[in-house]
Amino acid sequence: MEAIFMMSSVSLFYFRSTSNRALFEHCKCGLCGFNSPRLSAQGLVGIPVSADLYACDKNTDFTVMKAPWVAPTERGTCSFMDKIQVASTRRPRAAMISNSQGKR
Repeated sequence: MEAIFMMSSVSLFYFRSTSNRALFEHCKCGLCGFNSPRLSAQGLVGIPVSADLYACDKNTDFTVMKAPWVAPTERGTCSFMDKIQVASTRRPRAAMISNSQGKR
């Protein structure tokens, strides 16, 4: 069975408190599974704050869980499906999984 992925655009608008500036970043660096149910999603970013920062534990909480929000997690420790299922119990608009910074 062959997995099919599509490239996706990722836009991020955020505030950096160290420089007191709002920043915008955009890249065509994302991958979506062919069966991804979303064409787009937007909302506040809620990062994992529980003991398990990889969002593999079913009790993982996020810094933001009020709609609309998105759940980013980092690759590692468990399967992508496990991460998506954990996040989905908190009802984000989307779950995103990224590589560690500087790794591919």
